[in-house]
Amino acid sequence: GKVLFPFKHALSRIGFKVEVMADKVNDDATGTNDDGSIVSDDIASGTVVSVQKVELIGKFVNSNTFNFAKNTWATPTDMTADDYAYSLNYNETEASSDFVNTVANTVTTTATKLNADDSYLMIIPKTFATGDLLKIRVTYTVTTTDSNLASSSVITNVITSEQFAFSFVAGKAYTFNLHLGMTSVKFDATV
Repeated sequence: GKVLFPFKHALSRIGFKVEVMADKVNDDATGTNDDGSIVSDDIASGTVVSVQKVELIGKFVNSNTFNFAKNTWATPTDMTADDYAYSLNYNETEASSDFVNTVANTVTTTATKLNADDSYLMIIPKTFATGDLLKIRVTYTVTTTDSNLASSSVITNVITSEQFAFSFVAGKAYTFNLHLGMTSVKFDATV
């Protein structure tokens, strides 16, 4: 007869999506009280946003024991003493880039998977709570062209999120959605 093997994953999988957003700005003149109305600050034609690095920063579990009979992890005892960063990097010249190069090199206004299929982060599950919080840091460049200038302008931004509480559960896949703007960066997560 047939023997059935129920497979479950013991780790948590982390991936990223990215999109560029048109920021909103006050429509009143500088120095005046804003009445609350806003206008769209559209991204100029010829502006290119590209992601160089994404880091997940926190006190992660270095090692732990998994009980296959109970399908549970032991209480973690070996964690990084200081914040540790798991990072994914863009490398335009290497085929082994952590990112989908076409996505990383030119971020569009459509949320698109940033990491390559073989570049998900796999971590030992853990709850990041009060006093032990998580952060995300994004390094990206904004290249603008101006017909009045002889060359393009390239600005590199490094943005780190506020610390936040988050729980990673065994067998779950998490996608952090990065919303890159010209004046701000926001993120949310889906499971």
